Amino acid sequence: MPKTRRRSGNPAKAAGHQEPWTPFARHQNTTTGEQVWQNSRYTVLVATRHDRSVRWAGLEGTHDVHLSFRRRDRQPEPITWRDIQRIKSELCGSEAEAMECFPAESRLIDGSNQRHLWVWRAGNPDAPQLGWYSGRAVLDEVLTDTDATTVAPLVIVHGGKLSNARQNPFEDGADTNLSHKGVIW
Repeated sequence: MPKTRRRSGNPAKAAGHQEPWTPFARHQNTTTGEQVWQNSRYTVLVATRHDRSVRWAGLEGTHDVHLSFRRRDRQPEPITWRDIQRIKSELCGSEAEAMECFPAESRLIDGSNQRHLWVWRAGNPDAPQLGWYSGRAVLDEVLTDTDATTVAPLVIVHGGKLSNARQNPFEDGADTNLSHKGVIW
């Protein structure tokens, strides 16, 4: 039996088009009291740690805010790492630390195409100290000689050669939030 190629349920995505990224705008969620932020691609529910109107079990911890987000079109196509980073930076600030959790199967909740980040404000002494500490090193679509001298220590692999990994190019405006404070605070 020949395999049929599964098509995206999103006609724009199936045609190779993605909505241009727009700034997040706040909407009121009268059901739970959470902040709701939307842009052209994503809906993000924001539950702050001390918000008495949000009573989700299991959100204990030292984090300052929990972001639960999904694509607005509710399609199952993956959310890219760069989009997740941009959501975190635009809503919580570029220097906020965040973690995504992959829990034990016994505590797994997976009822929709929703992703979650637990976020600590910049300067929160309880923020986890994970990641790299040699400064910002980001590859764009093409690795220029200047890029290579900046990021080579992070991308050198077997045999001392640069990785042949390729990145998607940054979208317009993606690097404008590097000193952004975040809109939810």
